[in-house]
Order: sequence, then structure tokens, then C-alpha cells
Amino acid sequence: MTKSILFALLSFIFIVSVNGELNHLQSWQTLWTISESATNRLSSLLDNQLTPVISSAKISSSCQQSLFKVINGIKQFDINYVRMYDSWGKLPSGLLFGSWTDLGSLDQCVSLEESQYCLLTASMPLPPKRSAEGLFRPLDKSSFNLTDPLSTYLYPHVHYFHNVNLTFGLCLPRQCSPLEMTTIVESWVHSKGLQMKVDVDLCQHRAKSGNPILFREYIALAIVTTVIGLNIIGTLFPSHPILGHFNLYLNWSKLFSTNNNENTRSYPFLECYKFFAMLYIVIGHVGWALNYGSFHSMFKVQASYNSFLGYSLLPGYLASEVYFLITGLELMTFFLNFNGQFTLYSAITFLVVRWARFFVLIGFNVCLYILIFSNHVRDLIGGPFWSHLYSASSIPDTCAERWYSHLFLYTHLFADPDNWNLCIMPDWFLQVDFVLAFLFLIVLWPLRKSYKRLSISLAIFFALLGPLLLGSIIYYKSTSPTWLPFNFVNQELAEYLAFIHSKPFTHMSPYFVGILLAFALQPKEPIISKQIHKRLMWLLWLVCNFIVFGYEVVTNYNLVSLPYAVDIIYASFSRLVWSIVYAWPMYCLHYRFVSDGLYRFTCAGFFKPMSRINLTLLFMNEIMLRLRNGTQNYVSNLTVFDILVNLSAPVVLFSYLFSIIISPMIDGPSISLVKSYFKRQEDYDDCMKKSSVNNNNNTVMSNGLVNGKKNN
Repeated sequence: MTKSILFALLSFIFIVSVNGELNHLQSWQTLWTISESATNRLSSLLDNQLTPVISSAKISSSCQQSLFKVINGIKQFDINYVRMYDSWGKLPSGLLFGSWTDLGSLDQCVSLEESQYCLLTASMPLPPKRSAEGLFRPLDKSSFNLTDPLSTYLYPHVHYFHNVNLTFGLCLPRQCSPLEMTTIVESWVHSKGLQMKVDVDLCQHRAKSGNPILFREYIALAIVTTVIGLNIIGTLFPSHPILGHFNLYLNWSKLFSTNNNENTRSYPFLECYKFFAMLYIVIGHVGWALNYGSFHSMFKVQASYNSFLGYSLLPGYLASEVYFLITGLELMTFFLNFNGQFTLYSAITFLVVRWARFFVLIGFNVCLYILIFSNHVRDLIGGPFWSHLYSASSIPDTCAERWYSHLFLYTHLFADPDNWNLCIMPDWFLQVDFVLAFLFLIVLWPLRKSYKRLSISLAIFFALLGPLLLGSIIYYKSTSPTWLPFNFVNQELAEYLAFIHSKPFTHMSPYFVGILLAFALQPKEPIISKQIHKRLMWLLWLVCNFIVFGYEVVTNYNLVSLPYAVDIIYASFSRLVWSIVYAWPMYCLHYRFVSDGLYRFTCAGFFKPMSRINLTLLFMNEIMLRLRNGTQNYVSNLTVFDILVNLSAPVVLFSYLFSIIISPMIDGPSISLVKSYFKRQEDYDDCMKKSSVNNNNNTVMSNGLVNGKKNN
């Protein structure tokens, strides 16, 4: 009761003092006096510290005069210049626990006409980088043998400066370039005896008259608007022979169809595989694309990743191999059960149709990237990290310059780790798939001539050729043998992504293991049927899992220094081993070696629509990740709850939501048009009503191709 009375009394006094008492004017006058005095001291400090540096720095006269104008404006308490300084980031609390970022006030800064917002990054000098630097790789004590209390305390984390910097928001005159401001900051830091590496970058401002609409934006907007318009018209006129394929309502109904209309040789459990593999990829991308410069308490990151959460992310780079395995399995299964002719014309048509399918999806997403990451969107929702590598970066410019290389599926085949110059990233998967389709035809051709054993031999050859090529390239290029997600983003990772991960030979093993699995699943009775053999296969499955997870844990957590020969062998054959991890459960599901409950779960109707949006989801996931990083206006707490609930869950949910919206608009019409072209002699209405028109990205084109050949 006493506390309640005291609270009420204090509340009353506060309300009266603000609204009713005359002495509130005196309080505000005192506040002004204190502010004026503090501003005078600040301006004197800035004048003494910065004026000599600005005067001697090699910068333009316009930049120099604008900086002097800011200092004088603060001295005279010009409110706009005071607000400019008020927008600066300050030294954050928790510096000794890894809280190294204060973003200041972007919104206040860009609201001032003559100002620009930039990020200042600074890091202490460290010994030269080793071949691998990461969260769990502290500096060698021989290279950091200081014994003072501060250095001793910081030693376990000081290597973070290889990747994370002290980061502060700056509000600067627009007349100064980032290079000029970097020169000034460097001069000031060096005058204090510190050899810190500093950089002023990621500058942005808001044009008073708005941003002009660029030619590329007109083109992208016209294409996106046309697609939306076609879907609206197609929905209103569903019986039109062309526009009817854009019937959004019908395409949505086909997307969410759970009817199993596949033939008896299909594998209804594959949708479950596709769903969980893609979910794993999405979650892995969410974790990998976190911008560590936007976190408080970075010293907690080791403990966060030294847990089940961290262990689960380690083989994330292998999740895409599931799709290559399934692609090989589905394509070969289809042709094993097809008894018609397959000519050179059929092969060419197969490749052209497959490319056209990817062409539409990539083209639409290039347009989305140009629009979503434009300066217009930045001015509406952009944050301090909008131009960061993990955010918008230079995507609109690159998309306008390099769109054709993505549409014709060769960008990633010639990627340069020193200058990626990429518009979008997820299409590497489609480019690899398209190249492997050529090799698939080589394996398929003897089968069409009734040389089944030759086809199997070729599949085995390519499955083993992939690891040999992979090991040779790793050795020749001296690249990292694996992804190493806990290592810092550096040249080593760039070389791995450019020379290894995005190349077709890396993914040959899973693709052709899938083809071999199709042959193994053909007999009505299982080849492996004896209990002892099944137990041996499960033992092999456990060993393969142990090899993959064991190696990833040892290397990522820097537990043991493995010989280079072991690294090469693992890198060469890890994808082949991982293929066994996924192929054996598929074999067991197909021949019902598992419980009925597990089989029914893997064949649940829920997985069918969720697996049909996977290609669209690849692109939506990257867009959502970049938007998350680019719009973040605050420094997050490095807690599991904050990462999962505030940063990760919205990205995953919105990635799926927009994929469900966009897939029927793009994938539905494109696949439907392909099917109707090859079934042009079939009744139009009957063809359009089949849910298989939008069912399977691999078999739909093959099925349409063969039907077209029959009709001819």
C-alpha cells in the first residue's frame, strides 16, 4: 500500500511539474544552459583535435570547407549541425564483452539535406592471416605474447578482428567522399599512436527530389507487371487457349493438390526428402548469412555454436546433394519405364525445354532483384547495412550488366573469386543441373539401344570420376577441402565457392548415385533382402554419418590438425559418402523395410505442395536474407531466442509465404505451357485439369517430351 501511495504521489508531482507549475520554464532554461556549455566544450574539442588533421589532409577544398562549417555550426549551436553530430554512434557499453557496434541514428542523419550516413569500421592490427581463420581458431600465443591484464583477457577473442570490427555510424557532409573521410580518420588515429585499420564506407543519403527511375527499372517493372497482368487476365478468362495457362486460381489448386497421380514406379516419399532437405538449406543459409557486425556481446558466439545448434549446421553444404541425387533418380526411373523411341531430336528438345524452364524462373527473379534492391526501396525501408556484402551490395548494377550470363546458365561456370560480379547466387544449382543433364544423356543413350549394362557402367564411371576431378582441383588450386562454416569470410571461402561448390564435377557423385539407385529400385523384389545384409547396410549408413559429422566437427572446432592427405580424401569422396547416407533410407522406404507409420508419414500429402515450390524458394530465401540484413536498424543481442525468433523465423516464414504466392504465377504457367505444347493433340480442358501439369520439375518435362514424340 505504501508503495502504491508513493507511486501515485510521485506521478502527481511529475504531472503538475510538467503541466501546471511555473518553474518548468526554469528547468528547460537550465537544460539549455547545460546543453550550450556542453556543446561549447565539444566544439572546442573537435576544433583542437580535428582542425589540424583536416587542414593537412589531402582532400578536396569542398570537403574541407564543409567539415569546418560543421565544426563552426556546432560551436554556434546551429540545430542542424548539432543534429548531425547527435546522429553519430558512440562507444557502446560492453566493449570488453564483444559489443563493438553503435549505429547512431540513420533516420535523423538522412533527414538533413546536406548530410550523408556512413559506417566507420576500425580494427586493431593482428599478425598476418593464416590459411584458415575462424571463430574457434585463436591466435598463436607466440604471435600474441602480451602479458598485461587487458591483452590476457582479450586473447581468446582478439582473433575476431579478422572478421568483425568496431563499427560506428557517422553523419557527414555530403561533399566528402568515403575515401576522403577514411584519409582524415586514418590521420587522426595515427596521430594518437594507434595503427588501427580504419575504413569509412557504405555511405547513403536521401535525394530531396527522389531517385530517378533508371532504364533497367523500367524494363524490370514492365516484365513483372506483365506477369501479374497475365495472371489476372488468365484467371478472368480461364478458357482461353493461351491465357488460360495463367489461371492463378487453377495453378494454385494444382500446387496444393495432394493426389498421388504418379504411376506405380514412382517414389511418393521423395517429396518428404525434398521438403526437409530444402528446409535444412534455408535454415543453413539463414545462419550462415548473419551479419556479425550487427550483434552485441560477440564473445558469446563460441558458446552459442558449441552446441547442438552449431553441430546441426556443419554438413549444411551437402544438403543440395540430395536434390542432385533425386534428379538423377527421377529422370532415370522415368526412362527405364518408357518403351518408346528416343532420338537425337528428342535429346535436343529435352535440353532446350529444361533450359527454357530455368530461363523463365531466373529471368523473373533478375527483375525482382533489380526492383527490390533499388534505391527507391532503400529510401523507404533501408538500414545502415543496406550496401553491405550480405545485403543489397551492388546487385541492381550487376543484374543490369550480367543478366544474360544468368539466363544462359554460364555465370557460375566461370566465376572469379577475386571479382564475383554476380547478380544472383541460387542459380548455380540450375547451371550445375543443366550441365549434368548432358552427361545424363550420355548414360541414357546406350539404354535406349538396349545396352543396359553399358549405361550402368557409364553411371559408375561418372560417379567415380567426380571425386577424382574434385580432389585434383582442390590439390591444384590449393583451396579449402570443405565449407568450414565457422571460418571467417575470406579469400579461402571465396575460392572454395568459385572453384569447387558451384562447379558440375563437384556434384557428379550424388547425381549418378541417383541414377544407379534407379536401376537398383527397378526389380519388384529387393536385391538386398536378407536380414544380415540389411543390418550391414545400416551399419555402413551409421559409419558414413560418423565420417561426415566427425570430420566436420574436428575441422570446424579446430580439435585436431588433420594431415592434408586426409583432407583431400574426405573432400573428394564426402559427397559420395553423403549420397549413401540418403540413398539407403530411400531403398528401405521403397521396399517397405520400415514401419507402416514411418512410410505413411514420408508419403503425407503435406509434402507434395511444399516440395513443388522449392526452386522458387531458393530465390525467395536469398531475397529475404538480404532484406533482413539491409533493413536492420538496430544492434541485436546474441541470444538463441533473438536469433531464432527475431532474425531467423521471419525470414523462413516469409520465404515460404512468397514462394507459395509466386510459384503459381511463374512455375505454374511455364510448366503448363510446356505440357500443353507436347500434348497439343490432347483435349485442352482435360490437359489443363491434370494436377501433374504442375507436379514435378524433373519428370514433367521428360513426360511431356515423350508424349510429344508419341503424338508426332
